[in-house]
Amino acid sequence: MSDVIFKSNKTAVMSEMDRMKNLALEAIGMEFTHNAVNNITQRGHVDTGRMRASQTHQVNLQDSEVIVGNTAEYAVHVELPGITRNWAGGNFMRDAMNNHQGDYERIAKTIMEGFG
Repeated sequence: MSDVIFKSNKTAVMSEMDRMKNLALEAIGMEFTHNAVNNITQRGHVDTGRMRASQTHQVNLQDSEVIVGNTAEYAVHVELPGITRNWAGGNFMRDAMNNHQGDYERIAKTIMEGFG
């Protein structure tokens, strides 16, 4: 009679899944940043380039989310025109999210399929 030994790979599998999820979230954050910066440029909100350079993202792996923002103090005036100032062509971040949902989903799907 042969001995059968079972070994759990749960820890390694979960670790690799977290790694792939982090890669997917980081790639989505980078793509979002790229799209927001393109919106800033295309809408003519460029003087010094500071607002483009201030577009940021941060991955929160625990909550499976990407936090996006812009650290330029005047970015809120451009993103939300009419609320604080009347700057035309705002919503560069909202449009980067809404107009590219399919892209973000494809990025996540492509990376996570590599896990399987």
